[in-house]
Amino acid sequence: MEVAKCLTLAEIPHEKTMSSFTCSQTTKVISLFLLDDLYEDCGESAEDELMLLFLLVNNTAYKCQDPSQVPCFPGHAKCFFLSDSCIYKRNPFMQLTPCRNGRHLENCRSFECNGMFKCPGFYCIPWELVCDQKWDCPRGKDESQFCLSFDCSDMYACAGQKRTCIHLANVCDGFVNCPLNDDEQLCDLKAFHCPRECQCHTYSLLCSSVRIHSHETMAMFHFIYLRNVSLLQSQDLLSERQTVLYLSIDNTKSNISCSYFFTTSLIAFNSKLNCFSSVEKACFKQSSNLTNLQLSSNKIEHVGSEAFSHLDVLTVLNLSSNLIKRIPKGFLVHTPKP
Repeated sequence: MEVAKCLTLAEIPHEKTMSSFTCSQTTKVISLFLLDDLYEDCGESAEDELMLLFLLVNNTAYKCQDPSQVPCFPGHAKCFFLSDSCIYKRNPFMQLTPCRNGRHLENCRSFECNGMFKCPGFYCIPWELVCDQKWDCPRGKDESQFCLSFDCSDMYACAGQKRTCIHLANVCDGFVNCPLNDDEQLCDLKAFHCPRECQCHTYSLLCSSVRIHSHETMAMFHFIYLRNVSLLQSQDLLSERQTVLYLSIDNTKSNISCSYFFTTSLIAFNSKLNCFSSVEKACFKQSSNLTNLQLSSNKIEHVGSEAFSHLDVLTVLNLSSNLIKRIPKGFLVHTPKP
């Protein structure tokens, strides 16, 4: 590589934009993230590696921004933390990181891999890179014969993949490891505690014959089943629940009325053996996505005109075993004809 003596920035023509760098000799456009990364993306001119050129030609040494870091090349400002030592990682451009020259993967023979796969005699790679039909270890040791019988025992098996596994410590760690991102889904459940004496399964809640003291514990659920439950602040239970899809309140003796705010997300609502006494005009207008509405065995005496208006996708309506004496015309306005 030929370079001029006493090289200065002005002697190397280049064009720099907000998101890319254009190599002057080849007109190749590269990301700014690739500048000064110890790899000559612009070819022999090395104009994308000015820091390295100044170091080699002018003996201009640079320091790491953090004194606890180690340079990827002596005197270069591209550095890595000791915690990155012997850990094989690639950036979004599928290039080795943090040291593209692999300096952080040196002297790893006796390094112990915690929660990762140890390339025999070398560095560590994440388990999701093992048996993925791509060589990540020297001589392809991560794709050897053991892949024929490899399974995800004691690890998390990524959805839709035969042999893609990750260590349990990498689930819900804020970084996507699985191809379908499933290792970072449902992570809000990690810090959640199921209400006492209730049963919880992912986003479903079942409470039977208990007393609910705090409506806030139900904020995250999509499916709520309450049976023989003593509700405190029952109106709050139905308000501001923008993610509830199915709500069943069975035999709670609650005074449910149209003044409650039924959410737009609600698809099915069951209120059986409660104290629902009247269904006024446009009672469920906020829940236009309702397909199943069960109001049997309440104390409903009055059904107002257009009581179920705006429910265009409603397919099931059950008002049986109530105290209704007369149903007005037009109570199903805007709903499909039976």
